[in-house]
Amino acid sequence: MAFYYQIKELEVESFNFIVIHTLDVLQSDDSLSLTPESLLRILNRDTVYANEFDIFRAVCRWIKKKQNVLAPDAKTKILSAVRYQLMDNEELSEVRRSELVRSDTIVLDVINDSVTQTLNDRGRLEPNVNFAEYPSKTLSQIDGGTMLRLALPSNINYIEMKLRNEQAMHYSYYIEVSTGKNDWLRVVDHSNYHCRSIQRLWINRILVRYIRIVGINNDSINTFDFLKVMYNTELMHLVKIKNGLVAPKYNVALSSMDATVIEGKWLRTNLLNGDFKNYDENRNYTYHTLNMDCIKVQLAQPYMLSSIKMLLWDCDHRTYGFDVASSVNNIDWEEITPKYYDTRRSWQLFKFELRPIVYIRITGYFSLMNDRLLKIVHLEAPAQVSLEERRSKSQVSSRNK
Repeated sequence: MAFYYQIKELEVESFNFIVIHTLDVLQSDDSLSLTPESLLRILNRDTVYANEFDIFRAVCRWIKKKQNVLAPDAKTKILSAVRYQLMDNEELSEVRRSELVRSDTIVLDVINDSVTQTLNDRGRLEPNVNFAEYPSKTLSQIDGGTMLRLALPSNINYIEMKLRNEQAMHYSYYIEVSTGKNDWLRVVDHSNYHCRSIQRLWINRILVRYIRIVGINNDSINTFDFLKVMYNTELMHLVKIKNGLVAPKYNVALSSMDATVIEGKWLRTNLLNGDFKNYDENRNYTYHTLNMDCIKVQLAQPYMLSSIKMLLWDCDHRTYGFDVASSVNNIDWEEITPKYYDTRRSWQLFKFELRPIVYIRITGYFSLMNDRLLKIVHLEAPAQVSLEERRSKSQVSSRNK
């Protein structure tokens, strides 16, 4: 009905239901009312997952019901949409012996040709279902890492895992996926980046059965805890994938995102707690002594970033001079700002060319106060647009109109 009346939203929702309940749908009496065109559209989708022999039997049942009203070539088209190369030899033998196939040389030729061709596998697409929680999953240790076997081939775009050693500040790894453990595709490569704690990894949607994570040049044991493996639709609008890395729209310089201050004084978590309203001369900021050290933040994983926003402590009349730099390995640094000797205070926004960032270093050079301190209350990466800024832009837009 959705196809007939061209109701796109209903069509999408129907397919979302079908891909989750494929076999139940194809074996139902209601499926016998499907048109040949509708049945073909279902069979041709990679995300319609069930045992292929069960799909074949459901198709045969549909053909027998419709055989008196089918066009001459409809039977061949429908049977040709079954993916015979996904069946084992015993199932193929039964297919060739079946009533609809054994006397039809055209269909037999289609089957014989299809088993030699490479077509896409079928895999389930269940949005926002965590496959890492399924009791039928299999976890095993492999040379250099950990491998997860999903219960069924599944489409995923998100992997969340925890690096086992919390003290390891220089963890590196890569992730490869496969449907059959023969051909592996590398979907995440953090071999040249420093990583720590929980990894929130987005990839382009891909069908997988096996996922293996391999540690690179790590001092500690290479074991990984899978927290989530899923096709995430709830948050996918908040990220893009650039050069194989996550480019987030949300702030990743937060303790809740497992960022940490590795250099700086006072309570280091102050800088990354997300609170930029409740601070005074005695609380909720991080500082360093000018020309002696710096404030350095390590993100949990490499992100593609093009902006940073920070709030300098401004409870008196001081101004600061400082510079900001970024790195992926804590050795090679790239300037975000030149060295600042001008007067700067309160909120600061820096925009730059998109680049991978793991470390953010802020180094103060002067302050118009005798305590010789650079104090920072809050850090954002990437910069977030505040409600006030949105209102301001809206007002400007209204005036322009």
